[in-house]
Amino acid sequence: MPSRSASAKVLVVALVSVTMLLSLCLGGLSPIGDGDEAPDFTVLDVDDVPHNLTDYRGRVLVVDFFATWCGPCYVQLDTLKDLRDEVPEDQVAFLLIDNDDRESREKVTKYRNDNKITWPVAYGGGKVGQDYEVDAIPTTVVIDQDGVIQYYHVGTTSKADLKEAIQDLL
Repeated sequence: MPSRSASAKVLVVALVSVTMLLSLCLGGLSPIGDGDEAPDFTVLDVDDVPHNLTDYRGRVLVVDFFATWCGPCYVQLDTLKDLRDEVPEDQVAFLLIDNDDRESREKVTKYRNDNKITWPVAYGGGKVGQDYEVDAIPTTVVIDQDGVIQYYHVGTTSKADLKEAIQDLL
């Protein structure tokens, strides 16, 4: 029969091992956000043009995750449209990514056309949404010229807040 001190040592080693294992496993669950490197992606827009994060290096990129059925997404879209007219197009790019993989290319194309969106609108972006830890829509992400997330907002955001986030990068 092992001594009490030997049993205590085994218990301590086991607890330390479990704690280390949990910290390794849970370390990847920290939420993505400001200061994190933006996950790379490739999405197709409704015109079948691919868009990759690296295509936007050197410019600020505003990515908005949405769905055509999302009421608050329409409010966010109005904010984005107003802002698009106020920032330099050669320095700031906008990309909408439909986060609902159940929506067809045709439905997202209709959304783009009905709302007179003049920048790329991608469909089938659920995997990208997972990589960006999108749990609710709209979610707006501003990525700097070097591919680092500088602004991450869930829900509708004010034009002033979004404009400030962009202006800080120009």
